[in-house]
Amino acid sequence: FVCINMAIVTVMLLAIFVTVYQLTRQSLEQESLQMMRTVAQDPLRLSQPGAPEPEVHLPYFALGLGQDGQVLSAQGGYFDLSDQAFLQELAQAAVDAETDVGVLEDYHLRFCRVTTPLGSLAVFSDISSEKRTMTNLVRTCCVIGAASFLVFLGISILLARWATRPVAKAWQQQRQFLSDASHELKTP
Repeated sequence: FVCINMAIVTVMLLAIFVTVYQLTRQSLEQESLQMMRTVAQDPLRLSQPGAPEPEVHLPYFALGLGQDGQVLSAQGGYFDLSDQAFLQELAQAAVDAETDVGVLEDYHLRFCRVTTPLGSLAVFSDISSEKRTMTNLVRTCCVIGAASFLVFLGISILLARWATRPVAKAWQQQRQFLSDASHELKTP
């Protein structure tokens, strides 16, 4: 009874935690991509005085790209954009990617390529805070899962004792009856 109950609880907890993890990851990714697309549409808008503040503030930078993938311009405030070789390496990685949106794991950056009438633009966003958030979420889910498992185990044991008490009592009465009947049959 306890094993079956705990197996059900474990499956339910895993399903809940996996769902929370996936929804949180998707939400963080969508917010990041939305911010990057906003930057790509008008890279100067975020720095204009009086412009509405975006909902998501992430460290980003944008690279203007030529037809051959060469870096033509670099803009952004959070990163050191003076290393041209590094910027060209990032631009080439974004250009070589199969999709317009992706993650460069080696650099902890997400990129979004956009083609405009003026040329191509690649926006890069730092995902290290997103990864920390997801790591903290996993750690929190593990702690909550372990605590919930122990609580449900205790409750299951108590319920199992409560549910089997009438059966144990009936078993004891049956044993007593057989003992009494056997005694009466042996000694008339």
